[in-house]
Amino acid sequence: HVVTVPLAPLLASPEDGAVVNASDPVVFEWSAVPCADEFAPPIYTLELSEQSDFATTLHTESTVELSESFTFDGAYAAVYWHVQAVCDGVSGEQSTLRQLEVVGTQTMVHVATNGNDTNDGSEEHPFQTIQRGIDALPDGGEVVVHEGEYSITSTIAMASGILLRGATGDPSDVVVDAGGACKVIECFDVDATAGIEGLTLRDGLAPGGSNWGGGIGLFNSSPSITRCILLGNEASIGAAIHCYQASSPVVTECLIAFNTGQSSVLGAGSSLPLGEAAPHYEHCTVYGNEVTGVGNRGILLCSQYATPRLEACVVSRSIGGVALRELNGAEAIVNCSIFWGNAEGPGDVADQIDGEVNFALEPLFCDPGGLEFGVANVSPCLPGNNPCGVLIGAYGESCTVTVVADGVPMGTALGQNRPN
Repeated sequence: HVVTVPLAPLLASPEDGAVVNASDPVVFEWSAVPCADEFAPPIYTLELSEQSDFATTLHTESTVELSESFTFDGAYAAVYWHVQAVCDGVSGEQSTLRQLEVVGTQTMVHVATNGNDTNDGSEEHPFQTIQRGIDALPDGGEVVVHEGEYSITSTIAMASGILLRGATGDPSDVVVDAGGACKVIECFDVDATAGIEGLTLRDGLAPGGSNWGGGIGLFNSSPSITRCILLGNEASIGAAIHCYQASSPVVTECLIAFNTGQSSVLGAGSSLPLGEAAPHYEHCTVYGNEVTGVGNRGILLCSQYATPRLEACVVSRSIGGVALRELNGAEAIVNCSIFWGNAEGPGDVADQIDGEVNFALEPLFCDPGGLEFGVANVSPCLPGNNPCGVLIGAYGESCTVTVVADGVPMGTALGQNRPN
């Protein structure tokens, strides 16, 4: 007998460009297609994909009905769909292509080195890239990044309402490495509902046109930054973290080490009187960073309309530049912090080092060359060994030394004598 090629179904709903909610059933509808054999109804195949060429599919379903219901389990910036009819085993033409957007109701997605960005972001089917995880939560939520090293070639763009955190809480377990290709993380107009936790951000490089914040660049942004390691990042201004305009992040229990900036490693400043930059560093260890420029420079450099605060931090063994420099009326608030062994001294915080509130004492790190910044049992960083009665720096006791009669700890290496 003669078999007629089926017509392409006409799509009814959703309309092209529709926006639907994840977790809500979406009903796809189309028109009927007649078959030559009226007793053999056509079979309709619905396909959904994130790619317009349908190289991979999110869902494929065949039915004799004129509609199919499907519930998305995550957010998708673009989903393409079409329908094809089959009569007597012969496939007809594809319908016209339609696109829709799925906005998320997920509150948590997972990222893993063995994931795939076409997955749904569940723990069983994680995404592969951090940016895909952030983009999947337009209404905010947690992006849980599992153990491993994530190499990036484009800067991660944070968003308000996102908590970006390492799965284990130990920053050495989750490493984001820019390899000198770009900044690691950038925040534009990201509010205090965002957070970055338990990650190592390594080898970021701020390019010439945007030469600030090689590790984290903040513009009118105030995320919390907790238990992170910023290592080996570079920029002209704020190699590790730069706070521009109204940026007031709370940075807690972070290690900021071996970063290189031209004028600063931790920068803060604003060009607007209504846009004060006021980062707050608490219990942070700042070690072995380098400033290469000339003139006004510092490991922490604050310029006009900036009021950074250091609380229980250690700034030690800096190369080039003073520990802290205040410019154009900026004023830093420093409390219960240690400044030691910095190449060109403490800078504008010198008059606040009094031995009662701020100190010039050897922190006694266990093995800074091996990135072990825990301190010895006799370290002034420990609560019982300083007048503030608090832990100074990011890490507590992790090694033991014996003090001999002259007060020098046995087994510790005395570095080059530097002014401070």
